[in-house]
Amino acid sequence: MRILSKSKFSAIVSVNPKAGLLAAIAGFLSNVKVRVHWFTGQVWVGSGRIFRFFMKSLDRLVVFLCTSALADSRAQQTFLVEQGIARRGEIEVLCEGSISGVDCARFAPNYATRLSKRENLGLDKDVFVTVFLGRLTRDKGVFELAEAFSRMVSARESLLMFVGPDEDHVAAGLRRTLESASKRFVFVGGTDRPEDYLAAGDLMCLPSHREGFGSSVIEASATGLPVLVSDIYGLRDCFLDSVTGYDFPVGDIAALATKLDWFSHNPVQSKIMGENGREFVRAHFDQLQVVNAFEGFLSERIRQATSR
Repeated sequence: MRILSKSKFSAIVSVNPKAGLLAAIAGFLSNVKVRVHWFTGQVWVGSGRIFRFFMKSLDRLVVFLCTSALADSRAQQTFLVEQGIARRGEIEVLCEGSISGVDCARFAPNYATRLSKRENLGLDKDVFVTVFLGRLTRDKGVFELAEAFSRMVSARESLLMFVGPDEDHVAAGLRRTLESASKRFVFVGGTDRPEDYLAAGDLMCLPSHREGFGSSVIEASATGLPVLVSDIYGLRDCFLDSVTGYDFPVGDIAALATKLDWFSHNPVQSKIMGENGREFVRAHFDQLQVVNAFEGFLSERIRQATSR
């Protein structure tokens, strides 16, 4: 509040849940004219009744205290309205969703990087590589992915690559699951070059239990990978079913294993899906489109607030 009152900002924008609550309260009490919160996922999805009620109440408070609310996907907008967090007119979606879009020059097919990264990992060019990109947490479905991968019956040599920080300290458990099935795997950890590991892959899989929007999914599509995602509301807008990839019932290990096998056995169709995915992202989630839309949105809100 002291910082906001002293600096007299025209606007305050928040993204994450905790930051959103603090920003909404401090911005309101400091009389910042434009207060925007961008919903990117709900921590209360799948939680117990008391915790769910409490956290939903905080989200409603954020909407009440802010002058504008955004959702990073249309499916999430609908979900928030259905859950009573906001009315339809109180929450907007810019472009087709996402909060930052994708730099399609950075995330792009790169055969030279593919060969060099596979060489560094000791992989033959024909090894089928499934990439998980994101934080390693239980909510991301990493244990279901490890179990499903361990059930694969493909004749092709396969490897599962986890790219992202191990926030829940789950690597040891995942390693036990995969080692017991004699499946190959690698933990990359956090990286500032996720595009290199996507370039080395053949499929990107996000079996998450809850998401606001699948940023890593559209990054993978931009890189030319087909995608396999769980059928949750936050991932519906970031891929085209049967066109850029497939979905499966969230938590259904058998269905996930079946889909993994399908991609392994159908490299030609998978490549077509990856090409479709890049065109889909370039048309709907190019970073410049999203950034320009947000700049226009924020500028208009500031203009309206200062002209009163």
